[in-house]
Amino acid sequence: KSPKGSLRQTKNLGMTALDGKIYVGGGENENGDALAALWMYDPKSDSWAELSSMKKSPKGSLRQTKNLGMTALDGKIYVGGGENENGDALAAL
Repeated sequence: KSPKGSLRQTKNLGMTALDGKIYVGGGENENGDALAALWMYDPKSDSWAELSSMKKSPKGSLRQTKNLGMTALDGKIYVGGGENENGDALAAL
């Protein structure tokens, strides 16, 4: 079951699992625009929820990233690398 909205048309996104839920973020839409969206899938309720957008720094700017890496460790989700909308490589974690 896929969610309604922007995730249905997304490719090159990151995915990880944490506390029994699956998290999907970033990626690019059908126009090649990098995205900052973050979604959570709960298999127990078979439902999706759109969470607040990913941030790239404590200063709060959005992290619009495609082709990114995503992992979970000690109750937190980490996103690294990827590309911005111009195809420039990103090194931020």
